[in-house]
Amino acid sequence: MKRTKSWLLLICLLAAIPARAQKAGTIVAVAPRAIIHRDTEAGDLQADKGTDVYWGDLVSTDQDGRLRIVLLDQSIISLGRESEMRVLRQPVQLKQSQLHLSYGKIRVRLLKLPPGQTVELRTQTAVAGVIGTDFGADASIPGTTRFICLEGEVRISSTEKAIRSSVVCKAGEMVDVRAGEPPTQPVPAGEERLDNWRRVNEP
Repeated sequence: MKRTKSWLLLICLLAAIPARAQKAGTIVAVAPRAIIHRDTEAGDLQADKGTDVYWGDLVSTDQDGRLRIVLLDQSIISLGRESEMRVLRQPVQLKQSQLHLSYGKIRVRLLKLPPGQTVELRTQTAVAGVIGTDFGADASIPGTTRFICLEGEVRISSTEKAIRSSVVCKAGEMVDVRAGEPPTQPVPAGEERLDNWRRVNEP
């Protein structure tokens, strides 16, 4: 009986120890300044080149800031000016990672993932489910997200559970998602807009 109680006490103590933060990637470029908000005693950190980013970190830029993160799977995340994003990883059994764009602009270049593995980009109005593609999202205007697909395909839907329709945005197309509305049908983005998106977030 005493041995059983000892094991139970050990399990409770181990459960009380906070899980160690796990590395998600590394900042490879930043200009001129960005901040990492981490839920630890360290508080806010200066986002310098070479700084590690952990799952759960909130990364933000000011009116002049931009940065680029390379994730462990070599996917590339570029955050534009006046933007805020959180990198989240769901439980392993769900095989799903998430990027939450609170506001601003982001470009996501994802490699082909293992079978069954998915990545979602979520904004206030939209969800983009991706496997391997290159696309941008602009949530600078409250209540609206615009997606630009540069390569591959992105399936886009509303965050509203009652709105079940979704669209597939293919290379060279763009889609808007407004609060409380289904995604618009994809339309050509135009070469000028596509070229701008290839450059706009780069540090």
